[in-house]
Amino acid sequence: MKKINLTTQIVIGLILGIILGAWYRETWPDPANITPFADNMHILSDIFLRLIKMIIAPLVFSLLLTGIAKVGDFNSVGRIGLKTMIYFTAATIVALILVLVIVNIFEPGKALQMHSVTSSVVQAKEFNGKEFIQHIFPESIVDVMARNQILPIIIFVLFFGVAVASLHEKGKIIVDFFDALSHAMLKVTGYVMKLAPLAVFGSMTAIIATKGLGILSGYIQVIACFFGGLLFLFL
Repeated sequence: MKKINLTTQIVIGLILGIILGAWYRETWPDPANITPFADNMHILSDIFLRLIKMIIAPLVFSLLLTGIAKVGDFNSVGRIGLKTMIYFTAATIVALILVLVIVNIFEPGKALQMHSVTSSVVQAKEFNGKEFIQHIFPESIVDVMARNQILPIIIFVLFFGVAVASLHEKGKIIVDFFDALSHAMLKVTGYVMKLAPLAVFGSMTAIIATKGLGILSGYIQVIACFFGGLLFLFL
């Protein structure tokens, strides 16, 4: 029997979540019944997101360290790093401009019926260059890994990777260890992704039970804007 691929499983979870959420909302329309049910179903997506956060730091650390250490000398790392930063910065600026244009023209989140949370919107904090630069350079690698702060992790890995590469034969055992760790973390990522259909099922059941089928039009608009923006950026 042919195995159902992950994408198909996610679509099935999405459809089943919509059906169950709509059925529960029709059968027990009282908010006193819907809210506990939605909270319980949302646990599936909450667990999935926590697992995703769990793998980010060790995956980024091991993959970057292995790549940098295998490149070798600081000059080579510097050239690659400079090109990467230029590309990353340029692509980020273009992406931000594109997002602002799409959001202001199409207003994709307007149909999601999120009026109840407008009073709790957090005001944007004024940019502080000094704080930003200090934030990039970590005081403790353990602390920034625990909080999944990617930029400080990258800075530490740059220094550590070059140091490991400079050890030559003595550093080979470290490179081999983190190479094996990166492969193990990719395996863990695969295992976590197998839970995506359950996460989608729980999330859709909760949102449909709470908001009703009408909210689907808002999600369709958001998805259309998202993929349209990605296509434009790609081209």
